[in-house]
Amino acid sequence: MNKNQKTFLNIIYIMLVFSLLYMLGIAMDLELGFFRQLGLVIILAFGVKFFLFNPLFLYIIIFAASVVVIIVNHYFPFIEKFLRILYDFFRNVLHYIMEKGNLIPENAPWFWGILVVLISLYTGYILFKNKKIPFLIPIYMGTLLYYWYVYFDIAYFLLALFLLLYLILLGLNKYSHLEYDDIYKPWMKTAITYSFLIIILALAIPKSQKNIYWPWITDKAYNLFPGMEDLRSPQNHARKSGGAEEFDFTITGYQRQSSRLGGPVRISDKKIMTVYGEGPFYLRGNIRHNYTGNNWKSQNGDMETILSGQTIDKIPNEEKKYYEFKTLTIMNHSLSSTTLFSPYSPNKVYLDGNYEIKLGKDFQLIFPEGIYGKEAYSIDILEPLPYENLMEIGINKSKENLKDKNKYLQTPKFKITKETRELTDEIVKGHNTDYEKAIAIENYLRSNFKYNTDVEVPPRNREFVDYFLFEAKEGYCTYYATTMAIMLRLQGIPSRYVEGYVARDLVEENKYVVKQKHGHAWVEAFIEPVGWIRFEPTPSYVTMPRIIERPEITGESYEEDMELVNVDNIDELREVERTVVDAEINGKSLDEDMIVEEMEAKGNRRFFVIFLGGILFGLFVRFMFNLARAEILKRRVEKLPNKERLIYEYNEILKLIENLGYPIHPGETHYEYANRIAYRFSIFGDMGIREITDIFVKNKYSPMETRAEDLETVLEFKKNVLARKK
Repeated sequence: MNKNQKTFLNIIYIMLVFSLLYMLGIAMDLELGFFRQLGLVIILAFGVKFFLFNPLFLYIIIFAASVVVIIVNHYFPFIEKFLRILYDFFRNVLHYIMEKGNLIPENAPWFWGILVVLISLYTGYILFKNKKIPFLIPIYMGTLLYYWYVYFDIAYFLLALFLLLYLILLGLNKYSHLEYDDIYKPWMKTAITYSFLIIILALAIPKSQKNIYWPWITDKAYNLFPGMEDLRSPQNHARKSGGAEEFDFTITGYQRQSSRLGGPVRISDKKIMTVYGEGPFYLRGNIRHNYTGNNWKSQNGDMETILSGQTIDKIPNEEKKYYEFKTLTIMNHSLSSTTLFSPYSPNKVYLDGNYEIKLGKDFQLIFPEGIYGKEAYSIDILEPLPYENLMEIGINKSKENLKDKNKYLQTPKFKITKETRELTDEIVKGHNTDYEKAIAIENYLRSNFKYNTDVEVPPRNREFVDYFLFEAKEGYCTYYATTMAIMLRLQGIPSRYVEGYVARDLVEENKYVVKQKHGHAWVEAFIEPVGWIRFEPTPSYVTMPRIIERPEITGESYEEDMELVNVDNIDELREVERTVVDAEINGKSLDEDMIVEEMEAKGNRRFFVIFLGGILFGLFVRFMFNLARAEILKRRVEKLPNKERLIYEYNEILKLIENLGYPIHPGETHYEYANRIAYRFSIFGDMGIREITDIFVKNKYSPMETRAEDLETVLEFKKNVLARKK
């Protein structure tokens, strides 16, 4: 290997070591500047390389240092104090690795320096001794991929740098098998150019969060590799990644395509929200109005702009007695969305700042800035009282006064079958009020169809409701909710199809965990004379209560007491409930929740760090053992008689040539082998492989003593082969 090649390899060596150590420095919050880190890496890495080729100097330094320490300690005792400092250092490092404490800032540079030595030793041994560069991949790619997975974005570019250097190393390694130096420049120019182009092309390929969704292959991949679903993707739910969009029901797994209902469900246990409040809660995401025959679409129109903390004046004060006031707080986890989820109907939204919020006519909420993972918002709601309670109070709402009534009564022309219409009429037969008809439809669907998430994809040429009622007769929430919404409309009852989540998994008092599998679709119907009511036609969910027991009324009249609670005192109640919820979030309950999540992440990091440290330590021990063994063997060989040593050195030459890609064939004599490869090894100093083989054969089988000149010739040839291998 000529001077240019060695210089180039040294540059790659430093760049490799520095790229990995720079990543580790960022991870441990190392307070050293870029150039200071680079300078230390250069000094330590070249120091490691020097001792790698000159281990005797290392032994001498260790021995001399030990003697000096013993002498100095005799007059100025310091070893005990030093060992105590060393113990505290490694104890702190171990606690940091085990995630039991933070790394003390004073210890970070020393720990980083130790990592520089270990990684330089590992990298240098592979580049300059072992030559098996694929062994770089586990440590470098494994470490950088791990840190990219835990959202260190710089790891992405450092990984690209590693791949560039690795491809160049492949080219350099391939060149080392060739003979003539005059091809070095064009060969390396080609290797560097193509390596650079490959990496630039890979980085330049357009990447987007809006990936092509192929349900079949997605399901297959997640079934074979369940952990794949939790791997980092471009949408990592952190605010810095951006990309929050309106809620799309397909992410729940209960709808495979945005343009089509039905088909098998892919259930996910991914935690997306924690909800604090007196639930359970039906969290509305999308409100759908227009039914096409196999899908639902929204008809939202213009949205009103409100501010965080502003009262939504959709319900007059005199009507608030028909509602129960509640407060809930929602914290996102694996979810980033511009949709604010809320039960019906929201009264105030609280964000961390004076932000604008979009309010739809059906009380859907959109926050353009988006809510990302680990971010929370609070909502005051006015939840309608059950039907029977409202009837007792004396509410009187008419669907004739309902704005945009026609969009809640829309059905696709010529698509709803005669059989569906006749069945609907049969179900409501004998029921007079809209409420009775709605209950009859709800009960019929809950009682006569099987809940099943593993269903066939509906035929494209078949109307969805007709297919569910008369052929499939099984399905999940979208089947039941769609069917009930259409049946209600066929009876002149306004309805809307709602998509969102149900917070019903109570983990402790007033705390619900919402997972992706809790996605749900249900129906809201305008029932005279009470207004909008939620219905639950899906049999795996409980129906909403029809009446609740009210506390004994002590005022002069029911209406006065309801007004006292719901109007005059509502601000005071709101502050009390919000204080309780805030204490819940900032106190023990949230801490426990966060600790569980952090412990899972820390467990992965702990395993990885211990695994990486074990590999590096094992490699270091093995390297030192091999180094010592090689040094002992070298000294033994040097003491051999000339003849025995010449035979040994010739066999070592054969091993070196075999490593260069020219092994001896079975049954091949030494002369036959030398003649076969002579064209590759014809000019090594004054002697070629033929001449060296001739010296070997004559000395091995001759009774005469081996001359020192012959041994020197063989040793010189071996030196040249070693230089070529490097």
